[in-house]
Amino acid sequence: MTEQDLELIEKLLTRKLDEQSASLSASLSASLSASLSAELDRKMDQKMDQLKLDLTRDLTRRMEEAIEASERRTGVLIERLEQKVDMVIEGQQAMVERMDRMELRQDEDYDKLDNRVTALTADFVAHKSDPLAHKRGFSIKEEEEKFE
Repeated sequence: MTEQDLELIEKLLTRKLDEQSASLSASLSASLSASLSAELDRKMDQKMDQLKLDLTRDLTRRMEEAIEASERRTGVLIERLEQKVDMVIEGQQAMVERMDRMELRQDEDYDKLDNRVTALTADFVAHKSDPLAHKRGFSIKEEEEKFE
């Protein structure tokens, strides 16, 4: 074998190796690309699922906090309203008691006034029946006054 034959064999082998290398590289690249793509898709799906779960937990926690805060505010408002209603009820009861006391006093005053009118009527009747016996006290003028 001559040197030229060896060079020719070397060129043929190099070309064949290059072709095989390119073929192997393309095959490996496609295989790796598909494998990496599948792995990447799987990892992205896992990350998205985890992100959804985290967001759901965070949103749930925030909603629960907002509900608790709202319940506390509502509770405070209800307590204040109950206090005000209690104050109104107490005021109403005090007014009713005061009106009852005033009514009792008014009834007593009416009774006293009735007794006075009855006594005056008795005096007037006694005076009419015997005017000379009743000189003391006030006098009753029996004449009608004319007003012009």
